[in-house]
Amino acid sequence: MAKLNLEELVARATQSKADKLKVKMLTIDREGNTIQAMKKDLQTVAKTLDMETETTNDRFQAEMKLVYDHCQVLHVKELQAAYNCTEPLDVVEKVFESNMGLISKAAKEILDMYGLAEEEGTKNPVDDVKN
Repeated sequence: MAKLNLEELVARATQSKADKLKVKMLTIDREGNTIQAMKKDLQTVAKTLDMETETTNDRFQAEMKLVYDHCQVLHVKELQAAYNCTEPLDVVEKVFESNMGLISKAAKEILDMYGLAEEEGTKNPVDDVKN
């Protein structure tokens, strides 16, 4: 393990600012179409990871919230209206064509932006981070 000097710490701070603007493209359908997810502050992710995930529905809701929170396009009221969404989170299921696998994969890719990606052979990215 190396000791970091002032210049290296300053360089890390600059890189950290750039990392806050990190984006990933998330696949939303079988045709490979994508939408942009942007990295948020750690509190946003922590709140989602604190959600109860005892049931499959709870885990699915946490994954949808993670995707919703990170994809600004999903917050557009016009898009929500086009999909006849009664609740804002409903747009995630509709845009991802009710494909739980793609929603789960998108949640994993978002967690990867924070160094919290699911390890190979584990169950659920939200559960794995909580444990």
